[in-house]
Amino acid sequence: MDRFKNSSRAFLTACLTVLTVLCLISCGSFGSKKPSQENLTVAVEGFNAALHWEDYKVAYTCLSPPLQEKFWELADKLHATLRFMDAQVRSVNLNEEKQSATLQVSYRFYYLHNPSLQSRTLQMRLQFDEKDKMWRIVHHELKELLKEKI
Repeated sequence: MDRFKNSSRAFLTACLTVLTVLCLISCGSFGSKKPSQENLTVAVEGFNAALHWEDYKVAYTCLSPPLQEKFWELADKLHATLRFMDAQVRSVNLNEEKQSATLQVSYRFYYLHNPSLQSRTLQMRLQFDEKDKMWRIVHHELKELLKEKI
């Protein structure tokens, strides 16, 4: 029985490690040198996957430095309050000239004290970081999920 537990634990650890690496790659938009809607979508999906799996270290890497400063407090509140089920990008407004984008993202989640499924559509803005050659989230409305609506 112990051998089964150890092999299951090792398998789960390996799967989580692979997922973390994939999310990091997603946030980095596969090292693309130019901003595009395709690598923008991959970056947002990586961020949302990190939220779903509560891998806040990976989510942190997708944020711009000003948002990173306050992220851990928000991550603690999200972890204590709700669980993400999934997220879907509803619309993308890409401004190639300014290398920025505004997205509408629909989140499905539940509150820990009331496990009925909720959904909200939130706005997110991203900017392409020329130095790191990746999309970074410069604005999100995740705090809105902490304001419970019944």
